[in-house]
Amino acid sequence: MSNRTVNILWLYDELLDLYGDSGNIMLLRRRIEDMGHTCNVKTVGLDDEIDLTGIDMVYVGPGKHKNLKAAAEHIVKYKDKIKKYIEDGGIVLATGSSQVLFGKEYDGMECAGIFDYSAVETGQVNTADIVAYMADEPKTLCYGFVNRTCYLTDESSDTPVFNIHESTYTDNFKTNTEGRIHNNYYGTWMLGPVLVKNPDFAKMMLQKLLGDDFCEYDDTLERKALKFTVEEFIEKE
Repeated sequence: MSNRTVNILWLYDELLDLYGDSGNIMLLRRRIEDMGHTCNVKTVGLDDEIDLTGIDMVYVGPGKHKNLKAAAEHIVKYKDKIKKYIEDGGIVLATGSSQVLFGKEYDGMECAGIFDYSAVETGQVNTADIVAYMADEPKTLCYGFVNRTCYLTDESSDTPVFNIHESTYTDNFKTNTEGRIHNNYYGTWMLGPVLVKNPDFAKMMLQKLLGDDFCEYDDTLERKALKFTVEEFIEKE
């Protein structure tokens, strides 16, 4: 296995970073470096250009209403580049409210337009603890905290990230699925941070990033923490 460099682009790191979701970046960097590789994290703010040249993964986290509007005004300038990146198989992880940036419209503002949904602000805060299964791993339990003030006009997807466990169904979701996968784009409302809370999801993302350069690692503590958390909400299975 040769040393390689992984380049991650973190969009709006100061503007969109709630609920400790920067932990997703911390985990990816730590695991990549522990495998003997180099991880470069480049951040993009409102005054910066989004340059996807040589980028292995794009990450964007959740933010408040006014911050999302500012991000929407910026990201729309690069919608063609972002669409091409996703269609060409580029990896994207969008957590929480950052998903609105990849739809057609948010609160009257045009967004990247990768998906046909728009985002509607409700003015109400809805929170929930969600236990779910990875959609492509039906026996793999996951956990996430959801905190949202907006909804997507189309919450359903033929390719969800998670299937919600029946014991934690909530009015937050109109279906029993959560999230959206398109090529290597993953959008999810699950916070926590989602990669830190869910070792199987984290491993899947790392395998996508590293391919043949991925090697196994010890995530025993993360798995114990997840098991303890999940058992707070559902009966042992």
